[in-house]
Amino acid sequence: MMETVTAKQGTQPHIHGVRIGVMRLGRPEGIGVARLALRSDDESRIELLREGESVELFGQGTLTLRTVLLPGGEFQRGAVVLDFEGGPED
Repeated sequence: MMETVTAKQGTQPHIHGVRIGVMRLGRPEGIGVARLALRSDDESRIELLREGESVELFGQGTLTLRTVLLPGGEFQRGAVVLDFEGGPED
């Protein structure tokens, strides 16, 4: 199952029991980066991802940072577009 989420900086969307805190965003050298706090009931860690990079979500699937949207326009605090692949098998 593939799921796409757009999350504003400072929010904590939930994907399959994992909270994803959108902490910091930037675009050094023209490449979008995001610092994300990942928290399940049993584990937590901080990840720094560049656009296109993926991280495993505590056995629940894979989270990929698709895009970093810097502040401006409709996003006063910036946002990220995240793709999640995984979840329970049918």
